Amino acid sequence: MADKINEGLGEAFDAVYNERKKHYEIPSNTPPELSNLSKLVSNYSMVNAGISGAAGLAPGPWGMLAVVPEIIAVTRNQIAMVYDIGAAYGHEQKINRELLMAVFAAAAGGGTIGLLTIRGGQLIVRRASLRVIQRIINILGGKITQQALKATFAKWVPLAGAAGMAYWSKYSTEQIAKKAHEIFSMPITVSDEELEDCVSVGG
Repeated sequence: MADKINEGLGEAFDAVYNERKKHYEIPSNTPPELSNLSKLVSNYSMVNAGISGAAGLAPGPWGMLAVVPEIIAVTRNQIAMVYDIGAAYGHEQKINRELLMAVFAAAAGGGTIGLLTIRGGQLIVRRASLRVIQRIINILGGKITQQALKATFAKWVPLAGAAGMAYWSKYSTEQIAKKAHEIFSMPITVSDEELEDCVSVGG
């Protein structure tokens, strides 16, 4: 399960980053207004709750087969939400994979794993090598795997398990949005400095 989630997570960050970047390159696709972000977050949260709730209705072994696709689908939506929040704050041109990953790491409760530093009142985004990116994916994948294991146990509790996972998906999406607000509300600069290693996410 962990290997599949790590693989899916790496693909999700790449796919969503490229998709949202192309989306906002179209002149007619303007970033959301800051005043509408609460509605945007609510929409993403409810969609994710629906994904987890529907997947949770499949009991026992059938439900277990849906765990990884469910988790990856929810995570993809969360990454897209983070990108949209950054665009709303005017940082669309500065958003990269490292910044998206830093938001997820911070939401997991362990800081930004070295990807972000504060310098001179600005938030500096450091670049990461492919090796470090893979290490970060493994760290974040470990946290998400813990969530997947909870989902696995929930599959054996009819209805109540589905409701619990729907609530968790909604809650986690809202927490990621909260951290994205905190990070994107600051002045951001993308640095050419490369992160040589990362720290584990706590929590």
